[in-house]
Amino acid sequence: FSEGSIYWDDEDSSNANDKGGILPDGSYDRDTRINYCCRQINDRQSSAAMTLPTDRPFVLMRYGGKCQTVYGMSFTNLFVCWDDADNSNKDSVSGMHPDDTGDGHNHELHFCYYQSSGHGGIMG
Repeated sequence: FSEGSIYWDDEDSSNANDKGGILPDGSYDRDTRINYCCRQINDRQSSAAMTLPTDRPFVLMRYGGKCQTVYGMSFTNLFVCWDDADNSNKDSVSGMHPDDTGDGHNHELHFCYYQSSGHGGIMG
């Protein structure tokens, strides 16, 4: 496993950051940093299927531009994007972290939604 993080320089004007529930390790103040502990499987490609439970849908964060193949599951690429500070933006990433294809002033985090290969819809 390797550590990493994604830091976003949240909007300064009208910043109404809030948090609740169970949160990943990080800092959640005027700006946000989420820390990650990721495992990269170096002995196989993302196209080599791995075995995980298939009884219900789940989400994995995407790494390396591709979703990991999982036996008995199909996947859909999803992403969430949002606007950060426009002036003097200090967005950054470090170490190993999920795919973030934002433009340096905004983030676009990528996820892989998995469901049983025989399942028809994205939401259960």
